[in-house]
Amino acid sequence: MTRVRRPANRNKSRASFKKAIKNQLDEDWKSEIMNDEMTTNTLWRVIPEVENSGILTNMSPEDIKLQQAQFEVITSQASYLRSLNVLVDHFMKDSKMMDPSILSNPNRRIIFSNVERVHEVEQRFLRELENHFWNELKLSRVCNLIAKFCKEDFDVYERYIQNQVYQERKLNDLQKNDAVFTQHLNRLEASPACNRLSLMSFLLLPFQRACRLPLLVEAIVNAADYTQDKHLLKQAKHTLGQIRKLVKKCNECAKKMQQTEQIAELARIFEYPSHVKMFALVSQSRYLVKKGEAQITFNNDSKKGSKVYKLWLFLFNDVILIARKKNSMLPSGGPPFEVIDWAKRSLMYVNEMAYSENTIFLVLLENQSHKKSGKRVELSIHIPSQNEHSRWLQALIPPTEGDGGEKIYEEWDCPQLICIKPYQAVQPDEMSIDVGDVVKVTKKTSDGWSFGERLGDGESGWIPQNYCDEIEDEHVRARNMKHQYKAIISHQ
Repeated sequence: MTRVRRPANRNKSRASFKKAIKNQLDEDWKSEIMNDEMTTNTLWRVIPEVENSGILTNMSPEDIKLQQAQFEVITSQASYLRSLNVLVDHFMKDSKMMDPSILSNPNRRIIFSNVERVHEVEQRFLRELENHFWNELKLSRVCNLIAKFCKEDFDVYERYIQNQVYQERKLNDLQKNDAVFTQHLNRLEASPACNRLSLMSFLLLPFQRACRLPLLVEAIVNAADYTQDKHLLKQAKHTLGQIRKLVKKCNECAKKMQQTEQIAELARIFEYPSHVKMFALVSQSRYLVKKGEAQITFNNDSKKGSKVYKLWLFLFNDVILIARKKNSMLPSGGPPFEVIDWAKRSLMYVNEMAYSENTIFLVLLENQSHKKSGKRVELSIHIPSQNEHSRWLQALIPPTEGDGGEKIYEEWDCPQLICIKPYQAVQPDEMSIDVGDVVKVTKKTSDGWSFGERLGDGESGWIPQNYCDEIEDEHVRARNMKHQYKAIISHQ
């Protein structure tokens, strides 16, 4: 059992604390919980003010557990902020680390990112948590405060975590190639001030905190479920949903940065001959689905003994590139692949009616080679390995039919609906929509319902199609071209 040290001048400290809250001045405020060196093992019920207040008298064991679950948010926040202070004060503000001749300003921005902004937000968060605790002792608004910061401030996590891909690489690169920087970093990491832990372990703190918050809120939900406090239970469940959305966004940001980096690397391996329109490959929304070598025949010029080409396919979520690998023995240098054609994935069709063993019949409804630009190109793709053939087929043909005849769309092929009259959700799996809301549809059923994600806030659910209009875009054009092609081959 942890007993908490009582400062001799607690009343004066409390007064300065309230003054700091009122004036919103971080420099005037000192955390009492951090000063008291409370840990996540500190029990709420043994805090002297709680013991002396008399509020424990009429509390059940379940009520006390609920208080402890909320109190752990505060003590863990204090512990996190102590470590964050080390990152800022010991590492980032070290005089040598602030010297541009040792750590250049661009590298400093990559390594420390927006950690000062994260630190400022976390300091305010702890301050408001402590203000709630010391003023009321019996905690009831911890989840409200988490939800408030999720809405207003915790987007700082997204930017920080998004940068971590570059952060870790840059740090490793400097440690390998910059002896002066490494010397000063080793000095800092050997200090007792950071418990001889590495800089990287401190740089990971914001990500770890973002992942831990849902667990802390989930503990509050579980504890509240055993009490009669239905209002707090409802608020805790709402907050858990908010914090999970935050973590999901952070993970998506990190994944997108990794994908963007991979796309940037891939963009450097392609060159475009004069007869092929260049495609701007780098985009934050693009990612590689599959790549590989195959034997390809162009069926448009099909004659007996058509030539078979060894080519590479690069399938992205929204485009396919067909490339020839250049001869590595030639001294020409430059990118290793030459793009011979490409097409948007929405203008690509797999003819499942045609069959040949281990062969995929692919149709580019609109190609980009200037020799026959905008024309339909039919390819026979032969993949000797049965396993690779199955995997390519799965990558090229996403599932289109679900249970009950519902239409399923891939991310790159989703139509969009715009609400023309408001609809109020009736069932829990439905979504309320208002005039002007734009919804990205991922499923459609034959009885007039669509499942999708509202672009404004990411909320998803079922909506009635007769309350919306479909936005006319490339999706409609591509769909019409596919129907036209099917009609052509059905009459052959």
